Amino acid sequence: SEKELLFFREMLDSFLNKIKKAVIIIVNEEIFFVNQDFCNITGYSKDEVYRMKPLDFVHHDFLNLAKKNMATNSVVPYETWAKRKDGSLLPVLITPNILQYKGNSFRIVSIKNLTQEKQYLKQERLLRKTMEQTHESIVITDIDANIIYVNNKFCEITGYSKEEVMGANPNILQSGYHTKTFYESMWQIITSGKVWHGVLRNKKKDNSLYWEEATIVPIVNEAGKIDSYLGVKKDITEQKMIEENFKNTEIKYYELIKNAPIGIISADISGNIIIINPVIETFSKILSLQEIKKINILTSPLLRTIGVSDQFQKCINNKKKIKYEVSYRLKNGKDIYFRLYLSPVTNQEGKVISVLLIIENISQEKEYEKVIIKAKEKAEENDRLKDIFLANMSHELRTPLNAILGFTEILNNSKNLLPEQKEYLTYIENSANHLLELVTDLVDIAQIESGKITINKEKIKVSDLINTLIPITEKQFSIYQKDYLDFTIDINDAIKNYVLNVDKSRFVQIIINLINNAIKYTNEGGIVFSATVVKDELVFSVQDTGIGIPEDKHETIFERFRQTEENLTRQYEGSGLGLTIAKELVTLMEGRIWLKSELGKGSVFSVAFRIDTHTEEEIQKDIITVNNRKILKNRFTVLLVEDNSQNKLLIKTVLLNYNFNVIEADNGKKAIEILKKTPFINLVLMDIQMPEMNGIEATKIIRKMNITIPIIAQTALAFPEDKKKALDAGCNEVLIKPFKQDQLLTTIIKYLTL
Repeated sequence: SEKELLFFREMLDSFLNKIKKAVIIIVNEEIFFVNQDFCNITGYSKDEVYRMKPLDFVHHDFLNLAKKNMATNSVVPYETWAKRKDGSLLPVLITPNILQYKGNSFRIVSIKNLTQEKQYLKQERLLRKTMEQTHESIVITDIDANIIYVNNKFCEITGYSKEEVMGANPNILQSGYHTKTFYESMWQIITSGKVWHGVLRNKKKDNSLYWEEATIVPIVNEAGKIDSYLGVKKDITEQKMIEENFKNTEIKYYELIKNAPIGIISADISGNIIIINPVIETFSKILSLQEIKKINILTSPLLRTIGVSDQFQKCINNKKKIKYEVSYRLKNGKDIYFRLYLSPVTNQEGKVISVLLIIENISQEKEYEKVIIKAKEKAEENDRLKDIFLANMSHELRTPLNAILGFTEILNNSKNLLPEQKEYLTYIENSANHLLELVTDLVDIAQIESGKITINKEKIKVSDLINTLIPITEKQFSIYQKDYLDFTIDINDAIKNYVLNVDKSRFVQIIINLINNAIKYTNEGGIVFSATVVKDELVFSVQDTGIGIPEDKHETIFERFRQTEENLTRQYEGSGLGLTIAKELVTLMEGRIWLKSELGKGSVFSVAFRIDTHTEEEIQKDIITVNNRKILKNRFTVLLVEDNSQNKLLIKTVLLNYNFNVIEADNGKKAIEILKKTPFINLVLMDIQMPEMNGIEATKIIRKMNITIPIIAQTALAFPEDKKKALDAGCNEVLIKPFKQDQLLTTIIKYLTL
């Protein structure tokens, strides 16, 4: 009965919670009981577990096996991976049992967490692999000095196989060179729990002698008792032979180098200094020549700290010369600098037997470098401050410009304006666009100077580029109040089908800059934008009937802030950056730019880019159409996060005109609070620079809350790194202020219709 089953569960709960093993009991493929250990390893509470199915805890790769075992009532233990609440996987051992109780079949499954065992096995394999691959000979004995392990290097050096030495005493290697007292002293040290280090002259299986540097370490068990000994030994036979050779030739070589004006040291591959000249003592300022000679290059704490030891070993290992600079501080606080040249010395077999070190004192040279570095850092700091200034200036100008251009656009759409009001709005819009052009030019030139400007190439048809250019170009004639000029596009249909590999926005910027330049300097006649194929290049030209450029200024016209007229009485507006930016962008896209001009007869500016071999079918474009009637049918809700009251009013007005529901927040903190309480928001328009909490931090927190609605950043921070920060934080797209209504609406619809 149900009452009996409940009693049975309570009894199991009392009993199985005392067992330090996870247990789950399954009846009719339903979870009947779990103990607390099961909850601990899975991360679920009991209430959560009882609402789940047994297979919910099984990794998908093992579902078929688990189903089969349950269907056949298998009691064979097996390893698998369990799924935890946090999504992580846990290696476990499943041990099932079947219990019949009053007509019910209970599948009792104990679960053992194998994480620690897996880690131990991994560590053991890693340790064993390391010991087998090390360049040192390794021997392990038990407490009675019987060999229980040797690595491959031991066998390679001694000539014994592993089978031959297992259970043997290491004294099989004794050569008779060392006295009985020597070994008694060694044994006394290691049995007292201390580490022994020394040099042994031992005998191989073939009775040949060899030298080895050995370290023997007593291994202590959990009870604090020594239960084994570890010996790590390095074959130094060749080094010993080198030492003998050096001793025999030391006087001969020393005479040659002792009077050299530079520091000279010769050391064996163990780091022992064999030859040193007196100049080294003047370099040290601290130690005498004899004290320096006792230093081991590989083990000296000072030389290890400043990297000389590593470079010495690298020279030996790679058999290559090394140039290395190092410094250390004297007691008087002054830094002293050296340049070291390390050269390996090899024997007839090509083995490195020693290293020659040539040492120069370069302290004075470093002082000169510090002066240069300080000047460079000052220049970089000035560049950084300039970037900050330009970023702030861009933000502070773009924010009000967004409001000016936005409200101008709204007013221009009004039907009740008088002709003079329309004219005033045109003046306002043209002036604002002129200022925006100046801000954009200054930001671009700063990015170019710092090397931070980015080029994102794509395969694009010429027709797409022209379609993008036309509306922008028409606007430029209005901005400069020269709508009366003729404008002709002379590009045939065949050329429109060609494909270029360019950055679309930068290409458009180049052509617009050239057209702007032509508009400014042309008062009558017209402008022709044309394209021709020349070999493997597509050449775009902007020809005007303007004032022309003197021949002596053809070279300088592309320099920043240069104009045809540079005096106080100049007639033409502009920053003098348009052509500079165009040239730099063309260069970054691996194109060419040039001009032909004659004073009083107009100019032709041309740019050329290689024609891409891709066909039209290979170009995939993401086309998004703004359908205002579709917007009106759906009342989407937008959270507008903006601290500037003018920009807030502007964007809100645009959205309300298109039937959007708008919720407002003036900082990131309030936006988060609104999102927590309001589940029906479709999209967020997020300003970046705001008080209390900025848009970057707010977006990061929103994404951590697993809120996946589109977030569109709208900011006056125009640098590429600012855009990257917003995208990295989790924004779907970034709109740079000021932006047009259709640009805002197109972007919103893009994400509401995905």
